[in-house]
Amino acid sequence: MTDLHDLFHQAQHLPYGAARTATLEAVVQRADSEAPDSTLPFEARIELTYAYRRSGETLKSFVPFAWCTNAYDAEPVRYADLTHRFLWAFKWQPGALTTFPQVPLGQALDVLADMEGRYRAGGHSLFAVHQVRLRILQHLGDDERAAEEFRLWGLTSRDDLSDCAGCVPSAQTAYLIGAGRYEEAIRIGDPVLKGTLTCSEQPQTLLTNLLSAYVATDRLDEATAAHRRAYALVRNDRGSLGDIGDHIEFLGRTGNAGHALAVVERHLGWLDAPDTPWAEMMFAAHSAHALGQVPANTVIRDHGRPRPVADVAEELTQRARSIALRFDERNGNSHISTKVQRALSAEPWVEELPLSATARRAAEIRRNAKPVPVEPVAVETPADDLTPEDVLDHFDKRWMASDREGAAAAVERFENLVDTADRTQHQAGRLLEAHGLIAQYDGLEAAIELWRQALNMLDGVDELRALRCRARIGSALGYLGQFEEGLLTGEAPLRQLIAEDAQDRRAGWAGRLGVLLMQTGCLAEVEDVIAPHTTSGDDAEQLAHATLVRADAALAVLEETANEAGASDDDGIRRVGALYDEAVTAAQRAGGTAEIQALWNRGRFHLFNESGAEEEAADDLTEAVAQAGALGMSNGYLSINLLQALLEAGRLEEAAHAGEEADRLVPEQGGERHTVHHLLAVVYERLGQRETALEHIASRLVLLAAEDPAESDEVCNADRAVLHDWRGRLLDKLDRDTEATDAFELAASIFERTGNREQQLIALRRASTSASWADDDARSSALRAQAKALLPRLAEDSAHPAYLTFQEGALAWDGARAADRSGRTEEAIALLHEAERFYRECGEDENAAGAVAYRAQLGDPVPSADLRTIFEANEEGSQFWHNVGYQLLDALRREGDTTAADELQERLEV
Repeated sequence: MTDLHDLFHQAQHLPYGAARTATLEAVVQRADSEAPDSTLPFEARIELTYAYRRSGETLKSFVPFAWCTNAYDAEPVRYADLTHRFLWAFKWQPGALTTFPQVPLGQALDVLADMEGRYRAGGHSLFAVHQVRLRILQHLGDDERAAEEFRLWGLTSRDDLSDCAGCVPSAQTAYLIGAGRYEEAIRIGDPVLKGTLTCSEQPQTLLTNLLSAYVATDRLDEATAAHRRAYALVRNDRGSLGDIGDHIEFLGRTGNAGHALAVVERHLGWLDAPDTPWAEMMFAAHSAHALGQVPANTVIRDHGRPRPVADVAEELTQRARSIALRFDERNGNSHISTKVQRALSAEPWVEELPLSATARRAAEIRRNAKPVPVEPVAVETPADDLTPEDVLDHFDKRWMASDREGAAAAVERFENLVDTADRTQHQAGRLLEAHGLIAQYDGLEAAIELWRQALNMLDGVDELRALRCRARIGSALGYLGQFEEGLLTGEAPLRQLIAEDAQDRRAGWAGRLGVLLMQTGCLAEVEDVIAPHTTSGDDAEQLAHATLVRADAALAVLEETANEAGASDDDGIRRVGALYDEAVTAAQRAGGTAEIQALWNRGRFHLFNESGAEEEAADDLTEAVAQAGALGMSNGYLSINLLQALLEAGRLEEAAHAGEEADRLVPEQGGERHTVHHLLAVVYERLGQRETALEHIASRLVLLAAEDPAESDEVCNADRAVLHDWRGRLLDKLDRDTEATDAFELAASIFERTGNREQQLIALRRASTSASWADDDARSSALRAQAKALLPRLAEDSAHPAYLTFQEGALAWDGARAADRSGRTEEAIALLHEAERFYRECGEDENAAGAVAYRAQLGDPVPSADLRTIFEANEEGSQFWHNVGYQLLDALRREGDTTAADELQERLEV
């Protein structure tokens, strides 16, 4: 019986989910056969009822509760001490029954009547009864009776069967918001949120309820914060599918359909086993509405398969309507179908509610953007006497003004004006040059071919334009990765153009040559080429590009020098930082993509080269992402850099949002997606959201499986091993010890395949510890034996003998802890002696002191002098200091030193 009660108590301390449910099911099964005359079968079933509800298996909860009801009514005296727990669980039943259309309405009402009768018979307040009846009346759409029940609820006193200080206001706000009484709902909810809530269902339910009220009352910052906080708490809880549907509604009705798409995609598979038909219906309705806000040709991943979003939206619509009809048939009215139709056709609450700092800044940029007057293109309505040369000159002017549309119109006008056979060689060359400039945005290869044709026409006819064609060909070759050929082709014409072309073009040519020199490793020459041409007299966009190339080259030189010297150059970092400041200033005059690129590059410089400049990096990259978003140019890699900067700056909530945005932007496969999932796992682990961190680690493992299905690639296997070890550490912190053991053991086997024996040893040690916590002593012992067997092999190869000695000490410590937990005290003490010896050999005196203290705790007569040394070496007042102090006190009394013992006791008590 003792071990069965221990198992029951262990289950009660597990997080809600499969492990807790399975453990309680095992307790129920064993209690029925091993302890049928005790109250344990009843207690375990009450706990199982709640476990089913909290893990998304509400339908299963009715069976164990029905058993408890029958048992209680058959022997009320026997279960008298459990009356409160039984009546508390009764509250869940009537309302839960209404969420299943297959349950007759009369049955739910009968259970409510039974609940009221039991509460009255016991002299309890009807506070909880009014709360449950209100929920049922709201479900039926009986607004008049619901209003009266809400009034009666408010007049009834609370008692110890009333819901907690978070759940009661949550239910009150749900009613008030449904009635359109938003300010009242907020007045009730906000003070509760500012207090301390200990209920497992709060504050997420209350925050979710308040989303629409915050928006309706223009408390948009509160709405955003509530969404972030609440969704983080429910995203891994299968029992919260309905709440997740509410968050999808919030996103779909606040201009955040892209974010809604990601949430729907994440949870779509949960519809395979929904908690209740009610949650299934509302999730489907809100999801269908949100998906209707994104372009119909958008792709959504449904169970891993890419599908048109419009198809999925239609299926969800039909699913929601079908379930609603079942509820209506059961309830005898059309209230639920009306509710679902309203959700499907809902109007926006607001046009745009930015969810992050970058989104808010992008919205601000869009709001403040002044309409740019479009300069009319003269060739669109040309004068009768406009010459062909005038049209080609107009192309040059429009191109230099970055008016690609106007430039293209000039080309079209020229081609309509002059037949091919009538064009001069010079005109034909200029036309080919123009076509090359336009074509470069679709592909550099085509542009190079056009410029080569133009060069054939212009060589010897227009030397300046011929030089420009050569320079552009060389620059394009460099961008195509043909660096040496690019420099060979482009350097001479570029240098000549820098010296001889029009003043407003020289910075542009200097920037192009600077890029070619960087591509070919001629970093030191870039400064001399560009520096003379970073003046305000040049074209703003070309000047911005040139100053940025100058800063990038200076950074490359700095990094090269630092690598050779093996140390950083603080003066050099400051100098490069000043160049990036110049580049950003120049880019701000040019605006548009030039400013985005300059901020991006300066942000990366701050992030990767300046210690302590993480905030500056985050600020630059936030602005770059915001400007890109405002221009409709969101970039996944830029968002990754922002995620990195925010993570380094410790701005974890912002980092999580930036990472989720990057997750939407990067390709489905490849390094960028690996990086996003890895960084998000780090962010969520630091936020304490370990389930979400596990989700992103799992996504990386799926990517690796697709890239290397045979598990033959060494790099992929090394990644797999690290990820499984990371999984194990997270599972360990979640007290999912058997799963942690599996993860560590899998990591160890992959480390073995990759030849990384040191990490294999650590993973085996961790697996052994987790198995011990899972009460699987046999497995724990076997894993520890495998780890010990590695030590001789590691001793032959390792260049770090102290590290191996430490591992021997750790293995002895692990064995001692396992022996202690199994009641084998003498074995534990002997192993702690071993652990102390190994730790002292490798200089780990603090760990050795821990082994000594542990021995004393187990009753080993450690000399007071040894304990005194440990005691005085630790921080006074700390928990360890107190523990060792009381062990020292026992040792002093054992040795007869009462004076020292009394002095120590006084010191400890103070």
